[in-house]
Amino acid sequence: MTARVAGLGLWTPRAPSVDAWRAGGLETPADEPPAALLGPRLRRRASLLSRLTCEALGQALTAAGADPAKVVMVLGSVRGELETTVALLDQLARGEVLSPALFTNSVQNAALGLASIAAGNRAPSTTVAAGPATVAMALLEGLGLLAARGADVAVVLADEPLPAPFAGEPGASLAAALLLRAGGPGPGLRLVRRAASATRAVDVANPVAPALALVDALLVGGPAVVALEAGDDDVWCAEVSP
Repeated sequence: MTARVAGLGLWTPRAPSVDAWRAGGLETPADEPPAALLGPRLRRRASLLSRLTCEALGQALTAAGADPAKVVMVLGSVRGELETTVALLDQLARGEVLSPALFTNSVQNAALGLASIAAGNRAPSTTVAAGPATVAMALLEGLGLLAARGADVAVVLADEPLPAPFAGEPGASLAAALLLRAGGPGPGLRLVRRAASATRAVDVANPVAPALALVDALLVGGPAVVALEAGDDDVWCAEVSP
């Protein structure tokens, strides 16, 4: 199926919006995503991943003129609420009483749950974690829901930095969102398995970084083929068409 991408959202410290990304990014990194979609009460209890998700989601909904109360939502996240989970494990290791608030935010679908509460949205939502194929599988889930239901589908791809005590570079926060529609204006998007035509370099160390190359291709409007996972032969790719 080919969907139309009616709206985009993006948040990284150096590019807290699609316009900032298009302009080459900020010299001074942004602090935290504002996540205006959540409102003050829900935003106070939201984790970093939830704020990332809801900020990119809100941008895409606004760009597409979509109804937050009716859109179907998909979140692709490799790590999920890892920072919150580590905080809970630290409490457990110290023999402390576990925080109910942290536990609520430790599940993989916490971000979309908060978005649903904020928007009064009772449409389906799902969260996908598929390792290196997460970006492709989240988009595949979104395209499947669009084909089955016909309603707007928002696909968000987000991961937070790797928290201590994990080894290696922590990386940077990243969230990208695509508002998929069955028709109308916007570049076309479909998924295929094929040999990757090119290696896409990105400047953000994050498990969902292939989303940045996809955003670039969508901003140009195609035609383009974007590899969504590592490898040269028979990988998931996004075909972008005018």
